[in-house]
Amino acid sequence: MRSYIAVPSDGRSEGDPVSERFARASYFLLFDEEGTLQQVIENKAKEAGHGAGGRAVQELSRQGVSVVLAPRVGPKAQGALDAAGIKFSEVTLPITCERAVREYIKQRS
Repeated sequence: MRSYIAVPSDGRSEGDPVSERFARASYFLLFDEEGTLQQVIENKAKEAGHGAGGRAVQELSRQGVSVVLAPRVGPKAQGALDAAGIKFSEVTLPITCERAVREYIKQRS
């Protein structure tokens, strides 16, 4: 199974900015380990009255995500990420999804 880097966004393009809100973002952009956009998934958890973070993490886990890049996640979402074995890496806004991924890959190598 492939491993993805997920970035929350309110747009569907890699040039769109990273969303300020993890669990309430409209979409998650999934990039491969080389930084190429592979998939855009709609964040159905954003409509949840509560528990959006946990639901978002469940879907990302099903998709094979290993890393989430976001400005912050709530404590419940962080617990869900930890339980799913998904790493969280903080990004500073404003930044595009593509640039956030490129900087993460560069920092990691």
